[in-house]
Amino acid sequence: MRRLLLMMFAVVGLGGCDGVPFLRGCTLIGCGDGLTVVLANAPAGAFAVEVRVPGAVARRQECASAAACETMRFDGVVAAEATVAIITPAGEVTRTVRPEYVVSRPNGPDCEPTCRQARVTVSAS
Repeated sequence: MRRLLLMMFAVVGLGGCDGVPFLRGCTLIGCGDGLTVVLANAPAGAFAVEVRVPGAVARRQECASAAACETMRFDGVVAAEATVAIITPAGEVTRTVRPEYVVSRPNGPDCEPTCRQARVTVSAS
């Protein structure tokens, strides 16, 4: 029995911890990249908010009221600069933002995934 235990420790010691997430301290928490837009001075009535990044398809969220869309998350948006458009029946207001992304590794410093998330506040007026 003692010989079996010594052999097991030797195999783990020689192989290291790479490839064995629970020995590295990794967990299996997921996360995603994205941009959160906080809307100040939202328009009355229905409106839409669109995030535009050069070279990418615009992301749009429809809002029935200001209360329904105070904070909106746009998954997958990671850009040094983006345009946020507030679109109403009366027209469109655009704001250029330069998000500062926070990098997180929820499963540990040496574990995947790596996620980038930012939060910007824009005024509709």
